Amino acid sequence: MINEEIKSLIQRRRLQLLVHSAIYYAYNESIVTDEQWKNWALELEQLQKDFPTEAAEAPYAESFQNFEHSTGYDLPYRDPAILARAVWLLRMHDQRRIT
Repeated sequence: MINEEIKSLIQRRRLQLLVHSAIYYAYNESIVTDEQWKNWALELEQLQKDFPTEAAEAPYAESFQNFEHSTGYDLPYRDPAILARAVWLLRMHDQRRIT
């Protein structure tokens, strides 16, 4: 993978973990399994270890500096942009369940 692809993947995993942590901790819901969340978290941990420069350049670098995969409780999931994405995703999920 090239630098930008790695940075993009790191950003995607961070956003997934943040949004799903918001869904879980802020809204007391869950739309992914604990196993899926853990897989994303483990992948992110490895990416950050293997590509520290790209990890430092990707969004939310400071928040994920000492991240370890066991929990998203300490992540900045109360960021308004993250909460907005969480609400949108919950609505999309609810709509799919209804139809």
